[in-house]
Amino acid sequence: MNIQRIGVVGLANTLSNILHTPLVDQTGITGSFDFTLDPIQFAAPPSPDNPVRPDFNGLVLTAVQELLGFKLEKKKAPLEFTIIDRAEKPSEN
Repeated sequence: MNIQRIGVVGLANTLSNILHTPLVDQTGITGSFDFTLDPIQFAAPPSPDNPVRPDFNGLVLTAVQELLGFKLEKKKAPLEFTIIDRAEKPSEN
């Protein structure tokens, strides 16, 4: 992934979509950054003894830590979300 002009909050949102889990930026780092993130480089080479596909989420976590220096930690944090309890079609006016 070649990423250009993205802040840490944008990176957290992108990783959240890739990993299918909520991420919250608690770094306090501001500014925009350009970088390349290649999780596949951390995969073990395929072999007849190990035909199993690597865990992509694990590779992404390793790449983020090794290439960008960010450590993702599991912990409880407040999240904002919107609940829609009802929707109606607009009336004809």
